[in-house]
Amino acid sequence: MQHGMRFVMLVTLLVTGCARQGSVDLQAPLPETAALPTVQSQQLGEWCQAYLPSPLKSLTYRALKNNHDLSIARANLREAQASARAAGASRLPNLNLEGSASRSRLASVGGVSAAPGRRMDSTISRYRLGVAMQYELDFWGRVASEAEAVALQADASWDDLQAARVTLSAEVAQRWFELVAIRQVIDLLQTEVAAREQMLELVQLRFAQGQAQGLDVVEQRQQTETIQGELALTQAQAKMVTNELQILLGESPLDTFVQQQERGLPPLTPLPLEGIPANLLQLRPDLSAAGKRMAAADQQAAAAVAERLPMVQLTAEAFAESRTVTELFEQIFWNLLGSVNVVVFDGGRLKAQAEMADAQAEAAMEQFAQAYLTALAEVGNGLVLEQGRRSQLNSLRLQAEDADRALALSRTYYLQGVVDYLRVLNAQQQRLHVQQSLIEAQRELLSSRLQTCRALGYAHAETDLTEELAPSGKASAL
Repeated sequence: MQHGMRFVMLVTLLVTGCARQGSVDLQAPLPETAALPTVQSQQLGEWCQAYLPSPLKSLTYRALKNNHDLSIARANLREAQASARAAGASRLPNLNLEGSASRSRLASVGGVSAAPGRRMDSTISRYRLGVAMQYELDFWGRVASEAEAVALQADASWDDLQAARVTLSAEVAQRWFELVAIRQVIDLLQTEVAAREQMLELVQLRFAQGQAQGLDVVEQRQQTETIQGELALTQAQAKMVTNELQILLGESPLDTFVQQQERGLPPLTPLPLEGIPANLLQLRPDLSAAGKRMAAADQQAAAAVAERLPMVQLTAEAFAESRTVTELFEQIFWNLLGSVNVVVFDGGRLKAQAEMADAQAEAAMEQFAQAYLTALAEVGNGLVLEQGRRSQLNSLRLQAEDADRALALSRTYYLQGVVDYLRVLNAQQQRLHVQQSLIEAQRELLSSRLQTCRALGYAHAETDLTEELAPSGKASAL
């Protein structure tokens, strides 16, 4: 099939790139693949797993075990594999055991051996036992193509399950880091409220001594109340994120969430990856699924073409028949029939179906190409974004140091009467803003790493996959 050849050429091009120098189309997505790094699973573990705290790993294991969406993916996989087994059975002969027993009674009046006008009855029994076989001689490969297509779809469903595991583990980590960051903000706001209240007492004392204005007291009290309101809202956000995390864990938000309190985000070493990995096709389960669905569509197109060719069927039957059970196997009869079914006229139905299957195969190939380009962009964007986040974080750390010094100086100058209290209020607000931005930048840096690892197809809890249903192996070449 033409689509099969194009599929092999496309995958070979994307996987091997410039392995054959001088033979690669320069318009290919990765014209310099040979110069790009190849990432191994052990390296992914070091980049995407080592920095994760133990509480997060424990939560991810719970999610992979109990998440309902993942259970749906497992059920879909079992359904697809059962469908593949059913389709594969059509390649084998169909054997049926048939048995029957009948008893009939005949009644007649008169006859040769009976006296005139006298009623004469007779009873006849008949027993039959046989085996019938039906088998389609798959000269054109239609049955094999249909079975192969369903098997490829089942293998793609297994990849879908792995992709769902990758997505789930990343979402759990995202929610957990968000929750830790919110708790850091809560600690910051609680400390800030205590500091603002202490400063309010100082301003009130200076006002009582005639060294401050009433406006200073009102403005400091207003800022303190603002921080208290922000603290209450942040605590509500922590509860909302906890509810989202419990849903990912397959637990009810009404249950008490018991988890070790983490008050700090983990440090993150730079990602030693330059450029998009050359083996991205092998790393991403969603790309593997798209490739297998493309091959399945190609097989369906081949089956649609074979549907227009003559169908050759073989029917065989062997049976025994007798009037008594004891004499049943004294005579055995058999029939053998071969038939050819050729569609002479169907109004163009089969031709239209073949064209539809061919269009679907072409669409599947374009979907695969689009998915691959999207994967390239996701990895590239993740690498660039992490670099930007890291630079932003370094800048915010310097800003936090300057904000601490500015607040300390403004308080000193205020107590000395050099500046008015507005400078102190501005310094307090700026310091709080920088510290909150610093926490958020740390979380976003971790989020960028999670996105990059997710784009590389890495699940953040590499559990034993032996408990999962293994693929049928029909698409091992993909």
